[in-house]
Amino acid sequence: ARVSGKRYRLYRMPRWIMMLAAELMQGTALLIGQAPRITPSFIRRYQHNWAVSTEKAQNELGYQPLEFEEGLKKTIEWIMESHTL
Repeated sequence: ARVSGKRYRLYRMPRWIMMLAAELMQGTALLIGQAPRITPSFIRRYQHNWAVSTEKAQNELGYQPLEFEEGLKKTIEWIMESHTL
């Protein structure tokens, strides 16, 4: 919110409810011929710890990561310029 200037409410809910909602959205999307907003495979991705290291890219490619807020700000700017939200 500090970087984007927008505030969104986040809600915690059990994974089974998210999976049920995703299954319903996917079924509905098939019936009406539109892409679902959320799919079961999308929900399953968040069951894993996807932590990674940039150490190899820094050592071998000279990659210099940005601070989180700066990277987030640049990402939001790119999305706003490139896509209609």
